[in-house]
Amino acid sequence: MNDALGEAGLWESRYQSGEDLFGAKPNAFFLEALQARPPGRLLLPGEGEGRNALAALRLGWEVCAFDLSPTARDRARIRAEALGKTLSYELGALPELPEAVPFSEPFDLIAVIFVHLPAAVRRAAHQALAARLAPGGTLLIQSFAPKQAANPSMGPNSTARLASPGTLARDCRGLEVLRAQEREVVLDEGPLHTGPASVVEFLAQRPR
Repeated sequence: MNDALGEAGLWESRYQSGEDLFGAKPNAFFLEALQARPPGRLLLPGEGEGRNALAALRLGWEVCAFDLSPTARDRARIRAEALGKTLSYELGALPELPEAVPFSEPFDLIAVIFVHLPAAVRRAAHQALAARLAPGGTLLIQSFAPKQAANPSMGPNSTARLASPGTLARDCRGLEVLRAQEREVVLDEGPLHTGPASVVEFLAQRPR
């Protein structure tokens, strides 16, 4: 996700072409972290059709989300309403955050799931997100690892949008790194994320 008009149009076209492009189940790394802590305030940039937001709402979290695609946002809102839950979901692009009131308070968890930005935007985005954490709050990132660029089946085909664990740690100076590792996994996340993949898992916490 970024704020380029062309990229917004690309994602809107993809979501208009079909539903559940990344599956209906929440991301496994995200869900593990979510279940390990008490409910609080959660921010989900680049949330797509709401698979992670819905899982958090079911667990009692207060959820704010944003994405480039109006179609994805509308689907997520409808699905939250069907659960009888309130989801604050706006249109927006990192490194900026929406200005709506629910986004103004600090967050206990910010989860960036497979959001691949150009390097200069990525650094600014991660710094902006780190600044929005509550004391003791956690920033979670899962993304494709740089070597995934050699696998054309999923993810960006350029290393310019892919970051190593060390790079993410440098982006998030001032936070305590809890986990920064590269792993080989098998994804089962809908038609755009299925099969073996190299991923980075990153967790960092704001000091209390």
